[in-house]
Amino acid sequence: MASSLRIKNWRFLLMDKRYIGVIIFIVLILLFMNFRTSGESVSSDEINPQEIENLHETSLAIDGMYCEACAYGVEAQIKELDGIVSADVDHKTASGVVRYDADKVSAEDIAKASTVYIATVSEDKRVS
Repeated sequence: MASSLRIKNWRFLLMDKRYIGVIIFIVLILLFMNFRTSGESVSSDEINPQEIENLHETSLAIDGMYCEACAYGVEAQIKELDGIVSADVDHKTASGVVRYDADKVSAEDIAKASTVYIATVSEDKRVS
């Protein structure tokens, strides 16, 4: 009887171990979402928008995003481009707003930067 009790406890522990990875993954995602600030601006070059003569703002329609990580990925791809001042992508509205130096990058190039989700320029206007 004691032997069968130990086997049942062992199976229960094995089942718990299967879910440990999933639980850790979920906790990491939640931590990531809490530490991420919405509307992060300026790329690694620390571009000052007031110094840009040809500052533009473009609105993007982005198809297929279903989570915050999707939006973060698209935002990161856009921010890698030279001339990006700020990028804010929202998965809930399936859209993004990007401010950029039009002398260094075009709105079409910004849309093409999203390699996983299809992004199209819905509006592009000069800010300054």
